[in-house]
Amino acid sequence: MAVADDLFDYAHIDAFYEIDGGFMGIRELRRRYPDLTLLGNIRSTTLHSGTKDEVIAETRACMEAAKELGSTIVGCSNQIVAGTPEENFWAMMETMHALK
Repeated sequence: MAVADDLFDYAHIDAFYEIDGGFMGIRELRRRYPDLTLLGNIRSTTLHSGTKDEVIAETRACMEAAKELGSTIVGCSNQIVAGTPEENFWAMMETMHALK
């Protein structure tokens, strides 16, 4: 968190990409940095090795939090790794579009 404080409080970075809900989710980041624009929060791990239902549940939870908190763009945390099931990618995308 010391690095995050340097970036967001002292360097005045306006947005942060690669948020991974497994380490620190958007609720905690919004609490600590209320003016920061957030991007990500769906874990690459969930997309890569989770079930379709797990992907849908995580995407839904991220979308609901983003709507509540504002200034958030939901997406994959940092990358969709090789070998990620195509079904999981499309489950994420379809869920995001259904809840926009």
